[in-house]
Amino acid sequence: MTQTTAPLDVYSDRLAFRQRLERSLSRRDKTLSLLRLVVFLIGAILFTEIVGHRRVELPWLLLPMLAFAGLVGLHSRVLRSLAQTRRAVEFYGKVIGRLNDDWMGKGFSGQEYLETKHPCADDLDLFGKGSLFELLCTAKTRVGQETLAAWLLEPADRETVLDRQKAVDELRDRLDLREDLAKLVGDPSEFADPKQLAVWTVKPPVFLRPFERLAMLMLSAVSILAVVMALQQRFHPLFLMLVLVVHYFCLRTLKKRTQPIAQGVSEVCRGLKSYSEVLRRLEREKCESPLLRDLLARLVREEVRASSQIRRLDQWVKLLEDGEKNMVFIPFAFLLFWPVHVSCLIERWRQTNGPYIVGWIRSVGEMEALCSLAGVAFERPDDTFPEIVETGPVFEAQAIGHPLIPDKKCVRNDVALGDKARLLIISGSNMSGKSTFLRTVGSSAVLAFAGGAVRAKKLRLSTMQIAASIQLRDSIQRGVSRFYVEITRIRDMLEGAKPYPPLLFLVDEIFQGTNSYDRRVAAEAIVRKLLEKGAFGLITTHDLALARIVDTLEGLGENVHFEDTVVGEELHFDYKLRPGVVAKGNALHLLRSIGLDL
Repeated sequence: MTQTTAPLDVYSDRLAFRQRLERSLSRRDKTLSLLRLVVFLIGAILFTEIVGHRRVELPWLLLPMLAFAGLVGLHSRVLRSLAQTRRAVEFYGKVIGRLNDDWMGKGFSGQEYLETKHPCADDLDLFGKGSLFELLCTAKTRVGQETLAAWLLEPADRETVLDRQKAVDELRDRLDLREDLAKLVGDPSEFADPKQLAVWTVKPPVFLRPFERLAMLMLSAVSILAVVMALQQRFHPLFLMLVLVVHYFCLRTLKKRTQPIAQGVSEVCRGLKSYSEVLRRLEREKCESPLLRDLLARLVREEVRASSQIRRLDQWVKLLEDGEKNMVFIPFAFLLFWPVHVSCLIERWRQTNGPYIVGWIRSVGEMEALCSLAGVAFERPDDTFPEIVETGPVFEAQAIGHPLIPDKKCVRNDVALGDKARLLIISGSNMSGKSTFLRTVGSSAVLAFAGGAVRAKKLRLSTMQIAASIQLRDSIQRGVSRFYVEITRIRDMLEGAKPYPPLLFLVDEIFQGTNSYDRRVAAEAIVRKLLEKGAFGLITTHDLALARIVDTLEGLGENVHFEDTVVGEELHFDYKLRPGVVAKGNALHLLRSIGLDL
């Protein structure tokens, strides 16, 4: 994709236009509110004149009534447009903040999706304030957020990743679609959970037997005829009462049969109706990539669109509620077996559309997740889609950088794992960038297998699983030390490592909680077992004795390092990865830099 205009300029122009539209709609809102008040007061004055003094004829009251009704309808449309415009303004404010590196803590953190036992989510800052999820996520529905979180938590296979890449690339320039998805979602809590809808769709079917349907028709005809004849005084009231009593007990029996249909259907309909506007917007979209075509195809079945089906269900539910709550209509509903007939129509709708409902909702979630990835890809035109190779293990990158670090501060590095070396031992002084580099590799791999573009000139990698031991904490409540947490994490890596897909392991300061001799022996044993199981990865260390492990691996490992320079009394870091083992440390310089004279 070639962008001719800078993303910030595009966003700024759109934001300015929406802000002007918001101000215009706000003025119209105030004007219509005032007009409604004036028309209401005129109507009240006319009504007083008609009732009290009879100076005005009754038909004149129709004019303010019709004007008020028209103003109410117009005002409701203005308020709906105003609410959507404000959401669009909020959307562009957030994405501009993302471009200006002012997004941390202002979006969806996804903290609830953080799994404590996940092999890398906490270590790679996938969720929480300032996380990869917060950077990416523009999804407003829960199903959209859950979909994106699931993609980050579980690496997809090669075919799925390639399909997502094509979809994200196609959606890069579709800013209108991303804006519409953002502004059509008001209160996310109104959108039904697919799991709850799935429970409703698989309820046991309820059908009336043919003779019951025939009995309803006959009783309706007899009851209506009895009422008409009684009104014409051709039918004795006692016989009418007898007919209506029989009618009542039959209606009660059949309502009991159809009660499971009506139970909870109003809540289901409200949850589905929230999706109808979003579905209608997606149904208008025309796409070329296979994943998007398949996603949109779920919304149309035999020329009937999902949004139309939801509107039809909404009509049935309203008719059902009218038969129970509309005081004028209740007598007619009683004579016509209205609740039973409408319940049967709802049941027929459920049997016809139930198997497709979850697919409709998941289409919304997947589109929101893809648009989240596409938004970041649009804002970072220099990011590239990685090449996913069939054989591995491979992780080769040119000019790779961490996706969460502002571009002006992000230092890029090259890395090659798999073909030449399956292990890199990274040595370096404190604060030189070792841990950040592990996170760069890990988060880039996560983003790649979610289907997104990565911050690299080129990235080539094979299908893999990812495990990390970077952000470790002891726990007083659980009575475990940091060292115990680390060895538990290493055990999980060993148990999870398998030939396919191979495991990418990222271990920061391996076994720093023990002495140098034990650390060297244990680290070498762990590395050998991981490599024997087909795994590959990176290990950082302060202990230069661990660098000698490479000499025992028969060409499967390499040493690389980060270093710093001292200028006067100040330490300077360039965060560039270099071959070989670091030659010096910086602990004493760091202590002096904070005022400790040693």
